[in-house]
Amino acid sequence: KPYKAILVAVLERKLEFSKVALIDISGIIVYYISAVFLAWSGWGVLSLIISVIFKEIAECSIAFSINPWVPKKIAVNKSIIKIIHYGTFVQIGSIITHIHNSSIPVIAGMTANPLAIGLLNFSSNALMFPNSLAQNFGRVALPGFSRIQEDKLLLSRSIKKSISILNLLIFLFIALVFGYSSDLMKIF
Repeated sequence: KPYKAILVAVLERKLEFSKVALIDISGIIVYYISAVFLAWSGWGVLSLIISVIFKEIAECSIAFSINPWVPKKIAVNKSIIKIIHYGTFVQIGSIITHIHNSSIPVIAGMTANPLAIGLLNFSSNALMFPNSLAQNFGRVALPGFSRIQEDKLLLSRSIKKSISILNLLIFLFIALVFGYSSDLMKIF
């Protein structure tokens, strides 16, 4: 997956989002076809795990065929050591966050009923929506901003418009949550 991320990042940098979409859609198709086939073949729950592996292999293969890139051996200098040192702490923080987020439903599952666990997962996913929106927007917008970085006025206007659009979308999400909160409370 990290290798695929590099290949996809290069495509995003080149603003070739149609190729990124092709990689993602192909992986989804491989996942669902293999999951259904393996489930029908009697693999049970393992079919979902094996399908993820097939999906990752297919996406990596397609990404490499679209954008072949082979890592090169380089000399290690002080700047690379600093980057690796910083990256180590970022990765450790990411692993701890993943363990924390993954353990909450398990701990709640031992002490609460299925309805409470469902509410916990729903609220967690709902809270992640604005963050996910901003990340996906950045994934698309930042390569475009890097292309116009020489024109400071255009870059400034583009960033201001982007922030305005993001704020509007997040405000609409908050308004929907507050608007339907009484209906959600009646359900639960």
